[in-house]
This record gives sequence, C-alpha cells and structure tokens, in this order.
Amino acid sequence: MKDSRKLIIFVLVVVIAIFVWVPWMDDSEDAVRKVINERAPQGFQECDGGLYVTWVPFGRWVTNCESGWYVTFWGSVL
Repeated sequence: MKDSRKLIIFVLVVVIAIFVWVPWMDDSEDAVRKVINERAPQGFQECDGGLYVTWVPFGRWVTNCESGWYVTFWGSVL
C-alpha cells in the first residue's frame, strides 16, 4: 500500500513539474505568435527591440516597451 502511494505521489509531482516547465512552448516564436495574432486587431505598439519572452510557471510572459501578456500552457493570452 505504501509503495503504490509513493508511486502516485511521484507521478503527480512529475506531471505538475511538466506543466510548470511547459516544454512544448519555446521561448520565442510560439508565444510571440500567439500574442501578435490575438492582440494585433486591438492594436499594440511593437517597440524597436521587439517582443521579449520570459519563462514563468505554467506559461510564458511576453513584453514590449509598454505592457506585457501572459501566455498560458493551453494557449490563451491574458
């Protein structure tokens, strides 16, 4: 019983770690493309330096010179 409980806890920790890391989202093209596709109709200023992508738990943080957007692991832009 204790071995199966340890296995379940280990599997849960691994699954949560994968969702925190979000390996299927690269740090540049995918997150930037999602922000541009969703926010371009509303209008946003792309600065001289472009858009910067930073790793955050459960997604990516995309910023420009004036604001930032959180791209979740399921693809939503907040």
